Amino acid sequence: MNWKKLKKFIKSEKTDNEINGKDRGYTHQEIQKILGFSDQRLKTAFLVLASTGIRIGALQSIKLGDLEQINNL
Repeated sequence: MNWKKLKKFIKSEKTDNEINGKDRGYTHQEIQKILGFSDQRLKTAFLVLASTGIRIGALQSIKLGDLEQINNL
């Protein structure tokens, strides 16, 4: 993901976690902004990362055969 490009669309106010040098999760509003400026491929990758907590490096190694359909959700 092009983080420099994505950061342009996220407000620049520092949160307590950023001031302390800690990572923080994206807010719902930040996710909506990112998705609004993303193509389908980036949306899919971002939503998988955001909803599963998987690390970026692990996402790169997932193959279609690793996935299975979940019914009755």
